[in-house]
Amino acid sequence: MARRRPAPGGHFAVSLFAHPVTLFYQIAIFLAVFAALSLLVFRPYLRVFAKRQELTERRREETARLQEKIAAHEAAIRARLEGARREAQAAREALLQAGRAEERKLLQAAREEGAHLYHEAVAGLRREAEAAREELKRNAPEHERELRAKFGHA
Repeated sequence: MARRRPAPGGHFAVSLFAHPVTLFYQIAIFLAVFAALSLLVFRPYLRVFAKRQELTERRREETARLQEKIAAHEAAIRARLEGARREAQAAREALLQAGRAEERKLLQAAREEGAHLYHEAVAGLRREAEAAREELKRNAPEHERELRAKFGHA
């Protein structure tokens, strides 16, 4: 504690400096408490803190390693996907070409069949027209008589 001395006006004043023995006891208590706290609190806390930092650093390194591994796997998967896409595109093109060839073949066959049917139909119509002409030629005199009889020309 600070000593009180009477001031010139009869008042007590507080001294800013402690008695040397009191100061010695305060320093001794401080050092004893500091040593106890150092052993019981500070050192264990610093050990835990250092261990946590070490674990954190190890986990960061492991995370970086895993991220590199993931990136490598991702690149491999992308390469495989790109290869599969190219194969699928090639297969698609092959199917399209085969389909187009089949379409051309079917269209050509349909054209040929249509041309054949057309020529058959034309030939059949010509035969029928010729048969109708022949029948008209045969029946023309009879029809002529019927018409003259109807219209009064004898």
